[in-house]
Amino acid sequence: MKFHNFRYSYQHLLQKFALVGVACFCLTSWAEAASVMTTRDSLLGKLSSDKTLIAQENNVCPEKSGRSRFVSAETKNFLVYICGGDEPNTYVSIAKKGGNNIVLPLFSYNEERFVAVNRDTRYILTRKELTVVQNGRVILRERAQWKQ
Repeated sequence: MKFHNFRYSYQHLLQKFALVGVACFCLTSWAEAASVMTTRDSLLGKLSSDKTLIAQENNVCPEKSGRSRFVSAETKNFLVYICGGDEPNTYVSIAKKGGNNIVLPLFSYNEERFVAVNRDTRYILTRKELTVVQNGRVILRERAQWKQ
């Protein structure tokens, strides 16, 4: 009978230990995510609407793109990056308000123009402006400032 109680206590202890381990893992992951979000939000919060600034956010380019930043641009409402490896291959746009972002493969590019496509929407970044065209209709046009 005592052996049975020991086995029950041992299994009970293992279950609690496993539960504590999972809880620690989840809290650590949550804390890291909160730290990244706080850093991004504080950086975006520092942007002044009175001045045009080029954000120097680290690691904005996805790893799969090659992590090189070819172009950094800023509009009134967006931070836009052209990323890649040996060649430009990825369009990244981050909204200044809310921090929502979009990451798309480049459809085409040359020295003055980058085009990314998401279904019926085209994102066109030139040295002068960011234009978003949906179903052939311009839905956004904002002046852009580049910093290479």
